Amino acid sequence: MKGYLRRWPAGRLLPALLLAWLASGAAVGAPVDGLYTATVPVADEGRAERSRGFREALARVLVKVTGDSAIAAREGAATALADAGDAVQQFGYLRRESEAGEPSLALEVGFAPAAVEERLARAGLRFWPRERPRVLVWLAVDDGNRRFLLGADGSRGGALEAALREQAKRRAVPVLLPLLDLEDRRRLGFADLWGGFFEVVLEASERYAPETVAVLRLGREGERWRARWWLHDDTGETASGAAVTGEREAALAAGFDRLVDQLARGLAIRAGGEGVAARLEVRGLEGVTDYARVTEYLEALDVVEAVHPVFLRGSRLRFDLRLRGGPESLRRAIDLGRELAALDADADAGAAGTPTLIYRLRP
Repeated sequence: MKGYLRRWPAGRLLPALLLAWLASGAAVGAPVDGLYTATVPVADEGRAERSRGFREALARVLVKVTGDSAIAAREGAATALADAGDAVQQFGYLRRESEAGEPSLALEVGFAPAAVEERLARAGLRFWPRERPRVLVWLAVDDGNRRFLLGADGSRGGALEAALREQAKRRAVPVLLPLLDLEDRRRLGFADLWGGFFEVVLEASERYAPETVAVLRLGREGERWRARWWLHDDTGETASGAAVTGEREAALAAGFDRLVDQLARGLAIRAGGEGVAARLEVRGLEGVTDYARVTEYLEALDVVEAVHPVFLRGSRLRFDLRLRGGPESLRRAIDLGRELAALDADADAGAAGTPTLIYRLRP
């Protein structure tokens, strides 16, 4: 459990009102939703089918929380999936009607986060925190007859947009689509995307301020489709690859899976690893509300195991933290949250040699 200890040096006690605010536990931040829920089709409401549904739903949740589309085939996955019903927090049935008008049944399952993460730790698997980068996706399509770009206005490729958004939901990744308005079209065209002129793409992406930029290029090759992908993350690292399959939407899903797998590799942390100590100072605070806002925000970060306020002087509040992924994971999580702005990270090393990460509170 995350928490904080009221371990304050003598003479530096917070006001009682601040302690009351810190004890309130109000959530701050906007991590991705639905990490621990999944909906799967079932044939009936019988016990055997429900048990199968629990396992399939947990397998889908593991894809989201590890960032690995092939997690079910990994060593240790069988351990994480065993007795899936023991990790269920709640479930219910949904009755639907197919496009052909035939009734269908689905099982909606919510798993206990602590139980899922404990399974990951036992199996030696990695965990992708809820603080995730927004991915701006530029999608170019060449079906042999026409060439077009997919934008947020939905004017073209409606089925493709639906498939992309469904895939993003399945992977629990926040996705942006470009407007493709006059400004975008002035900056780049189909040839820039298809030809791999990625510097042009990055310049056109600046107006959206995404943490990650992705390019997907779908092209028909006879009876099959190829999805080529390119990824540029917030550290400046790039990666690329391709996926080939028969159907257009399947190729899109496969390409998107590959780029998300790549993105998650750099962001996932070891589940259940020993906590890492770090020190963080936030400046520019103006009273009790700001003190509470910062503390609650840090407690809400998945990479933070424990928050201990240790020093308060004027507008400066210092914390000792225990982390699940190390200082770099903390920096990236804070950058994604946009609640704090870095001032001078790694300055002011303390007596124990632990560097202090220094931030200011954004308005």
